[in-house]
Order: sequence, then C-alpha cells, then structure tokens
Amino acid sequence: MPPAVSMDLTEAARYVQVFKINGFTVTKEKPGYTASTVCAVGGLDWRIEFHPKSSNPHRRYDASDWIMLRLRLISRGGATTSGVAASFSCRLMDPSSPAGSYLDPEEITSSVFHENHSLEIFLARRTDLQGSSSGSQRQYVKDDSILVQCAINVLADGKPPKYPAAAKASLRVPSSDLRQQFGELLRSNKGADVTFLVAGEHVAAHRSVLAARSPVFMAELFGDDDIMKEEKAAAPPCVVEVKGLEVEVFRAMHLEAFCPSVLTELLKLVVEGHRHK
Repeated sequence: MPPAVSMDLTEAARYVQVFKINGFTVTKEKPGYTASTVCAVGGLDWRIEFHPKSSNPHRRYDASDWIMLRLRLISRGGATTSGVAASFSCRLMDPSSPAGSYLDPEEITSSVFHENHSLEIFLARRTDLQGSSSGSQRQYVKDDSILVQCAINVLADGKPPKYPAAAKASLRVPSSDLRQQFGELLRSNKGADVTFLVAGEHVAAHRSVLAARSPVFMAELFGDDDIMKEEKAAAPPCVVEVKGLEVEVFRAMHLEAFCPSVLTELLKLVVEGHRHK
C-alpha cells in the first residue's frame, strides 16, 4: 500500500542558521560581551544574541558560567500587539564534520512573543567545552571556535495553509473539448447501447449521451412511459428504426447532436420512425 499523502493543518515560517564563534576562549574576558544578528522570520524582525558568559538561573547551586543564546522580538506594532507564537532552538555542531553533524540533542523553548519579549537557552557550561576532561562536548571546539545552529519557527495566524505554486501547477486540469471527445467516442462505437436502423444500415449510439443533451431523449429513452419501453426490456443493444432519412445524413446529424436544435430534429425523426414501425 502506498504511503498516505500528508496535509498541512498548520503553517509556520522557519529560519535555520549556523553561527561560528571564533576566539571562543577569549570571549569570556570582556564583561557583558554580546554578539548578535538580526533576521526576518514570519514577516517580523528578530535578534539572536550570543552571551558567552552567563549565570544559569535554572541551576541555583551551580556557579558555572554558561553559554547562553537569546531570541528577542524587535518588530513593533501589528501582530506584536496581540502576540506571536514562536519557538527557539539551539544545538552545538561538530566542526570536524563536513556535513556539520551533531551528537547532542537540541535545546528548544517556545512562548508567545510581544514587542521586545525574549527567550533564553542555556546551551552548555564553558568548563565542559574548555576543561581538560575528555567529555563528549569537547569535540565541538576546533581551532578555538565552536559552531552553533539556531532555528526559529513562527506560527502563522491561523489562516488555511497556502500551497506553493509548484503544487498548484501539478494539479492543472487539462483543457476540455467535449465536442471532439464525444465525437471520437461515437465513431469508435465503444460502450454503445442503442442502435439506429437507417436505410438498412446500423448506426451505434449511446443512450446516456443523447439523454444528457436532451430532456426529450431522456424521457423517450429512460422514462417509465416511453415509446421505447419494449426495446429497453430487450437485451442490449436495442434497435430503433428511423425511416425517411439517408444514412449519411443521419450520421452527420448524430455527430452534431451536441447542438440542441439538431438534436431536436433527430429526435423527431426517431420518434416518427418508431411510430410507423
């Protein structure tokens, strides 16, 4: 069984960026040192801040210095008044890997942001990266630099997801030419379930096509009191005789049966011929 096709129920703008912190060891020497960058996500401006030496309020009895990253909403007005739901995640990357792989899980947090609101992630202790221990995190320091991947997800305002133009293009409906397509169907005789006998020759047709194009044919071919009731009861295809018409003329009228006026004339001939059987 082929996998089910997924459908987006929510829409979120996503921003992912890898930052390289050069001179990692010396970043702790300047009190209050902060590096930051501004990015646009979900139509709003955000600032990502790197704090190389911060106290972790969630570890009250831990005096260690932590690497902290902060996400701040700096846009004003508009959606910031009612609040914007967003998440912020960070993880250390392996600088020795060409693909920038990672071993530790990402740290993620979320909130409803208003103007100047911020969220912090305390990513790792500095001593875990700089110490002499052989901890797994030490592999993230190379040439006195570290790589940090940050991601921002901003939830849309609840409107239905907009599908990309490429998806819409793949769902294009081909142009329809019913006149040509039904004409080919009539010429092929495929699916024919009624036969007209004209000047000794048989002309195959389709009840449903004729009935769909004319309420009179609908009544005559499918009605409870139609004059072709006996033919309907017989095994298909039934035969209806048409008198007073050359077969070439009948074929042409049959192919042009998509025109209501021609269809009406054809019906008159069919009914008249049937009544004189």
